[in-house]
Amino acid sequence: MVSIAINYLLILVVVLQLSVYASNTSKLISFSTYLIHRDSLESPLYDSSTNKTNFLERAILRSSSRLSHLKSISKFPNDDPKEINSIDSTVSVSTVYEYLIEISIGTPPIKQLVIFDTGSDNVWTQCLPCVNCFRQTQPKFNSKRSRSYNILTCGGKECGKLGNDKTCEWRYGKCTYTLKYLDNSSSSGDLAMETFKLGNNFFRKMVYGCSNNNIGEYHHTIAGIAGFGPGPHSLISQLSDMVGGKFAYCLVHYSKINTRSKISFGASAIVSGRSTPLVSEYITLEGISVENMAFPVMVGHQRTYTRIPFRSQAILDTGALQSYLPTDLYQQLENFLINVIKLYPTIKYGIFQNCYRFYPNFPTLILHFSRGAELILTRRNTIINNKGLWCLVINPSFNGETIIGSLLQMDYMIGYDLKNGSVSFRATNCSDH
Repeated sequence: MVSIAINYLLILVVVLQLSVYASNTSKLISFSTYLIHRDSLESPLYDSSTNKTNFLERAILRSSSRLSHLKSISKFPNDDPKEINSIDSTVSVSTVYEYLIEISIGTPPIKQLVIFDTGSDNVWTQCLPCVNCFRQTQPKFNSKRSRSYNILTCGGKECGKLGNDKTCEWRYGKCTYTLKYLDNSSSSGDLAMETFKLGNNFFRKMVYGCSNNNIGEYHHTIAGIAGFGPGPHSLISQLSDMVGGKFAYCLVHYSKINTRSKISFGASAIVSGRSTPLVSEYITLEGISVENMAFPVMVGHQRTYTRIPFRSQAILDTGALQSYLPTDLYQQLENFLINVIKLYPTIKYGIFQNCYRFYPNFPTLILHFSRGAELILTRRNTIINNKGLWCLVINPSFNGETIIGSLLQMDYMIGYDLKNGSVSFRATNCSDH
């Protein structure tokens, strides 16, 4: 009888937990919209003269610039300023991204295609009336024609959240922000409250950057940025109470680049399976398995009796096709790949470190994150054909950065839960969503 009572209590606890979970998720709004790749037919950057080889070359070069960009906005430490400048002297916000998202701003709503950036913490578009605006093919948002536009003051809470990025002449004057980039370009303007439309949903009193003074080189097809980082003014942070801090994206493989990728919010963004902790913008990589029937190994772990784990802070970045590992970890990985494939890389081509003249028998790689979450990667995600060479899309980073680029993320549903600080992965065919 005692065991029956205990079992009954356990079942009751589980039922209550599930009821609370269902209650919490039922309060969340649920909606989806799409991400558009910058080189797809729907993108304003589409170039009909670009073939698949050109597309890959340009994407890889942007990855190198992206590494510089992330350092420039202090996502990673940089011990040598000369190293940043030597990588790319023209890194600007308009060149270091891969995906666009459609957002409408104001009342009446004005559609804007903006950069989808998990590495940024603000939402801004170029905005009239201009002090100094760059040429833009999309209609510029005119703040004077929006009934919902409301400039924020210097003494307000939202202005205070800008920290050193704000400029204030006096407490009740308008709040002005300035964002600076690696190539010495900058974007500044008024901080305001506005109404956003995302998918079919309207969101009022969103903190918005009316960017009306831009210095430097900007691409004329881009209206601005929608940041999805952890900062208080990012789009997802502002939507947090309505969507529970949850969003999930599913990136279609580059071989189907003209197919839209999906991004979901709220209850529809819950990804089942193991999750890994998210601290600020970082998750923790604990090792890499090189999976082969005859030669299973774990890279990044010392093979001692105590088995001391390797740990590296990693950023999931949608703004770069290529990925980066700390040099010592990359070297271990390369050595193990040589043992598994039974073939030495025949050439280093451009910024690629590991290329083969013939299609290699490339093994599955598994990225192991803290608490057991995994990314299982076949050669579809790890090597590309570039001018007849088969190249690994993982490179060493000389300052110890770990960046998991978009190719490693493709055909995975990747769910963020910012309130609980976690990221989850589920393999799926993203072109079916």
